[in-house]
Amino acid sequence: MPLPLLQTKLYIPRQQPAAALVPRPRLFEQLVAGLAEQLLLISAPTGFGKSTLLSAWVSQREAHAPPDGAKFAWLSLDDADNDPRRFWSYFIAALQTVCPALGAGILALLQAPQAPPLESILVVLINELMAFGDKLILVLDDYHLIQNNTIQSALTFLIDHQPPCLHLVLVTRSDPPLPLARWRAHGRMAEIRAADLRCTLAETAAFLNERMALALPPDAVATLEQRTEGWIAGLQLAALSLQGRPDRIEFVHAFSGSHRHVLSFLVEEVLNRCSQEVLRFLLQTSILDQMCGPLCDAVISDQQMDRSESGLQAPVSDLQSQTILEQLLQANLFIIPLDDTGTWYRYHHLFAQVLRARLQQQVRPDLVSALHSRASGWYEQNGLLDDAMRHALALPDFALAVSLIERYATKLLMQSELMLLRKWMAQAPGDLIRTRPRLALAQAWVLDMVGQLDAADEALNTPALQSPDLPADLAGELALVHADITNLRHEPVALTWAKQALDLLPPNREDLRVIAKIEIGLSYMRRGDLADANRTLYEVAALAETVDNRFVALDAFAALCSIQARQGQLFQTVQTCEQALRMVARWAGPLPPATGMIYVSLGEILGEWDDLDGATQALTQGLRLLQGTIEKMPLARGYVALARIQQAQGDPAGALASLAQAEAWFAQMQIAATPALTWLAVHRARLWLWQGDLYAARRWAGASSPPAETELACNYWLTLARLHLAHYRRAPDSALLSQIATTLAAVHIRAEADSWPVYLLEGRLLQALTSHAQNKLPDAFAALSAALALAEPGGYLRLFLDEGEPMRSLLLDFRSWVAKRLPDENQFRLSAYADKLLSAFADRIPVDEQTGIALQSSSQNSKSNSQHLVEPLSGRELEVLQLVAAGLSNQEIATRLVVTVGTVKSHVNHLFGKLAVTSRTQAVARGRALGLLAD
Repeated sequence: MPLPLLQTKLYIPRQQPAAALVPRPRLFEQLVAGLAEQLLLISAPTGFGKSTLLSAWVSQREAHAPPDGAKFAWLSLDDADNDPRRFWSYFIAALQTVCPALGAGILALLQAPQAPPLESILVVLINELMAFGDKLILVLDDYHLIQNNTIQSALTFLIDHQPPCLHLVLVTRSDPPLPLARWRAHGRMAEIRAADLRCTLAETAAFLNERMALALPPDAVATLEQRTEGWIAGLQLAALSLQGRPDRIEFVHAFSGSHRHVLSFLVEEVLNRCSQEVLRFLLQTSILDQMCGPLCDAVISDQQMDRSESGLQAPVSDLQSQTILEQLLQANLFIIPLDDTGTWYRYHHLFAQVLRARLQQQVRPDLVSALHSRASGWYEQNGLLDDAMRHALALPDFALAVSLIERYATKLLMQSELMLLRKWMAQAPGDLIRTRPRLALAQAWVLDMVGQLDAADEALNTPALQSPDLPADLAGELALVHADITNLRHEPVALTWAKQALDLLPPNREDLRVIAKIEIGLSYMRRGDLADANRTLYEVAALAETVDNRFVALDAFAALCSIQARQGQLFQTVQTCEQALRMVARWAGPLPPATGMIYVSLGEILGEWDDLDGATQALTQGLRLLQGTIEKMPLARGYVALARIQQAQGDPAGALASLAQAEAWFAQMQIAATPALTWLAVHRARLWLWQGDLYAARRWAGASSPPAETELACNYWLTLARLHLAHYRRAPDSALLSQIATTLAAVHIRAEADSWPVYLLEGRLLQALTSHAQNKLPDAFAALSAALALAEPGGYLRLFLDEGEPMRSLLLDFRSWVAKRLPDENQFRLSAYADKLLSAFADRIPVDEQTGIALQSSSQNSKSNSQHLVEPLSGRELEVLQLVAAGLSNQEIATRLVVTVGTVKSHVNHLFGKLAVTSRTQAVARGRALGLLAD
C-alpha cells in the first residue's frame, strides 16, 4: 500500500483577501533578486508573514506571466515529515505538480516498505532534473520543523549538486543545521530575514488605515509600529481588536512588551470578542493540523462540555463546519486555505498555539481525549492510518493505538507497509506487546523481516503467545512466523512449521495460507527436494496471483529462478523471468518493488552470457526496485552482478563502489547480521583478486570462516581457492596446492550433496587452472573437459572470461591438444565450445593470430589491458615497468621514485610473477605485447 500523500500539503496557499494585505513591492524585488541564486533562505520568527509574502508574490507572477517562465511548486512541512521516506516522497510529489513524469520511479521506491540510500536516489533525481528545461522553484515551507539529520544531510547533498533549473526556497523560523556559511561564502544563496520583513512606518499606515480602514492618526500608527516592531502578526491582531472600538487611541497605548506578551494580549482580545459558537469551534478543532468540513463535523459531533469546565456558555449551533470555516476565512481570523477548492484549511501557527493552550486550560482532559478519539476514527475511515495513529497516541492510554495495530498489522504486512508498522510498534509499550498476542505477533513479524531473527524468537516466546487457548488463526500465524525464521536459518524444521501453519489457518485466511505454502516450497528448495520445490512454487505463483498477493507471486517466481540457475538451467531461468514479467504486465499500477527480484535474476543470466549492456539495464532496474523492499539477498546479488560487469568493463573502482553502495543500504536500514553481507564480503575479496590486491584478499581470508549455508560456503571456498592459486602463481609452493585441493574437495562434496551443479562447474574450472599452472596438461584438460561439459548446455561465458589470460591460455592449449587427436563426438562438441569461448576472449582482448598474445586495442589504455592479467598491475608496478623499459637500473628507479632499492626489487619481483617472466627483457616484451607499454 503506497504512502498516502495529502494533496493539500502540495498546494500553493491562496492569496489572502486583498483588503488584508500590505503592498510590499520592495520585498518582491528582493525575492526576484534572491532567486537569481539556487537557494533562497527566508528566516524569521513566527508571525512575520513569510509564507504570505511568498504566496502573494507567486500569485502576482502567475497573473503577469514573467518572461523567465518559472514554474512554482510548494510543500508545506509538518512534524511527521521528519521521516526521511515521507519527506522525500512529498518532495518529489511537489515537483510532480509541475512536471508529472519527474521522479515517478523514485516516488514508487520511496513508498515501498524500505527506503534506499538517499544519495543514490538523489543522484537519479538530479539526473532527471538536468533534463528539465524550465526554471523550477520549489518552496519548502516551515522547514524549521525538520530535525532529522538524515534529511539534513541528504538535502545538503542535493543543494551541493543542484542542477541549474532547480531553485529552492527554505521558509523557516530559525536557521536550519545546513552549511549556510559555506554556501554564503561561495555566493550560492540569498537571504531574507526578520529585519527585511518588518513593516516600515509607511507599510504600517497603509495596512491599518487603507486595508483595515481604522482611520488612526499618525501618532497612533507610529505607536503601533514601534510597539510591534513592524511585526505583521501583531499588527493584524491589533487591527482585529481595534475594529468596532470607540476607544481606539486608549487601546493603542494599553499594551507593550515582547512579541509573546503582545501575542497573548491581542489573541485574548480577539477570542473574547468571538461568539460562543465560533469560540467553541475554534477550541475543539485546534487539535487538528489540517481540517476540512467533514473532519471538523466528526470531531465536534455531539461534544458536550460542562459550562463550569469549558468556560463556554452555549452549545454549538446546527451550522455545518464547512460554513463556519468559510466564515472564519471571510473574517480573516487566522485561517489559511490549503487548496484552490476551499476544502482544506489550517490555523495560523501562532493562533493554533494559543487555542491549544486555552483548550488545555478550559476543557476537561477526558473531553480533549474524546476529540482526539473522534479525529482518529475519521482518519481511519478515510484510509489515513498514520494520522489516525497520531491522534490515538495523543490519548492518555494506549487502548485505541493498540486496537489500530491489532486491526491493521497483518494488512500492512500483506501490503508491504513494513516501515509504517515498524514505526507504530516502536511507540507501543513493551508491557502491552508482551501481554497481547496480536501485538506480539506483529512485533515478531517486524523483527523477522528486518533480519533480527534472535529478537523475533524472543517475541514469539512471550507469555501472550504461549496460551493453550490461542485462537486457531493466531496459532497458525505463530507457526508461520516460526516457519519463516527457521527457513531463513536454513533449518530443516521449517518444513514442519510451515505445514503446521497450513493445518491451523482457517480457510478464510487465504492471505496467510498462501504464505504458508510458499514457506513449504522454500523449505523443499533448501532441503534439496527440487522436484517438490518446483511443483509447490509453481502452484503458489498461480494461487498468489489469483488472490492478488503480488509479493508472494513474485517471490515464488524468484525462488524458481534460483532453483533453475543453481542447476545450470540458464535458458529455463530466462523463460521463468519472462513468464513472471508477463504476469506483472497484467497488473494495473506501477511495478511492484518485488519485481526487482526477477530483474536481478535476469541480469545475472545476461551477464553470464556476456551481454553486458542488457545485464546492466536489467540489474539497474532490479536494484532500483529492490531498494524499496526487504529482500536482502536479491539486492546483494544484484550489486555483486553489477560489480562483476563493471570489473569486466575495466572499471575496478566502480565495481568496488557498487559493493560499498550495497553495504550503505544495509547500514541505513540498520541490518547488521544477514547472509547478504557475507555474500558481499566474499565477492569483494574476489574483486580484489581480479584487481591484484592480494593483501586485501588475505586480510579477508584471515578474518572470515566458512558459512554454514551451502551457496555461501561454496562461494567462500571458491574465492579462497582463487587466493591460494594467485599465491602459487607468484611463488609456487606445494602447501598451496594442498590447500587448493582441500578447498575444492569441500566444494565438490557440498555441491554434489545439495544439488548445485553450477559450483561443480566452477570447481572443475579452478581445478583445471591449477593443473595448468603446474604444467600438468592431461589433468588440466580432463578437468577442463568436465567444466566445459557442465557449461555448454547453459551457455556459460563470463565464468571463463573473468579468469583472464590464464584461462585463455588453457583454452588455446586444449584446442591444440584436441586438434592433434581424433576427437570423438563429445570432444568435438567440447572443442567447439572452447572455440566459442576463445572468440569471446578475442572480442574482449585483441589477440595476435600467430603468437596468441593479447594486443593493445585503439580503445583500451594500459590500465584496462592490465585487468586481463590474472593479477593486474598496480599503479606503482606499472610505473616501475615503464622505468625498466626506459633502461633505468634499480638504483636509478629508487632515486626517481624516492624509495629504497629493496622496495624497487620487490616491485620488480612482483612484476615478474604477474607477467609470468624471469627477466627484465622478457618483462618489457610481455608488457608491450599486452599493450602496457608503448612500442
